[in-house]
Amino acid sequence: MAQSRAMPRRLAPLLALLGLIAVPLAAQSPAAGNGTIFVGSYSGHLTAVDEATEKFSKIPLTTGPPFVVRLSPDKTRFYVQSANQERFEVVDVGSRKSVDTFTLSDQRKHVRALAFEVDPLHRTMVIVAKTATKQIDRWEIGDISMQFYDLAEKKVTRSIPWPRGEEREFVNIRFSPDGKLLYFFGDDVLILETANFTEVDTWALSRPIEPAASPSACSVSTKPSGPCTIHGSGA
Repeated sequence: MAQSRAMPRRLAPLLALLGLIAVPLAAQSPAAGNGTIFVGSYSGHLTAVDEATEKFSKIPLTTGPPFVVRLSPDKTRFYVQSANQERFEVVDVGSRKSVDTFTLSDQRKHVRALAFEVDPLHRTMVIVAKTATKQIDRWEIGDISMQFYDLAEKKVTRSIPWPRGEEREFVNIRFSPDGKLLYFFGDDVLILETANFTEVDTWALSRPIEPAASPSACSVSTKPSGPCTIHGSGA
């Protein structure tokens, strides 16, 4: 019986401490942010959620449900790819209205974008695409290509040769902040100048620094704290 009475006495200081900690935590309420969250919807629009008020508004899309929603570097436009990967829509962030739509497809061919990147000045888009062309008795699936699309003229102005002749279906591409370089992320990071798309540098991440070390890896991040950050050419 003496032992059973001693246990509560030893636990009493700990329980008192827990009580002191629990009271302030319970009294605190989470502080809302002051930003806006944009969410794609299956009903064919973007939903803008105000963090502070928890109110939301809808931004209608004419191209249907979104598949990819990408914010431009200057945070003024959204470039939205449709769920069928064939159409694009440009949304002005300030007015929250659609300002443009375009597609590379037509009645005889379906062009599906596997990856895309818009230059920081909103002039051009690099598109990695696969094309299916309708023939009399079949659909002919073409090779995967990289195309240079003029956003003002709304047409493909040139094809970009694959770096080192290596065609890839899954690839990440990013423009430098000044738009003069294109970063091609694969086993290594290949850096191309955007005038003629020739290789000007390589980050050989697939080769270990030391013979016994494992190869490095680099994922794309627009945040300085990310594993791989792209700086301007003058940085």
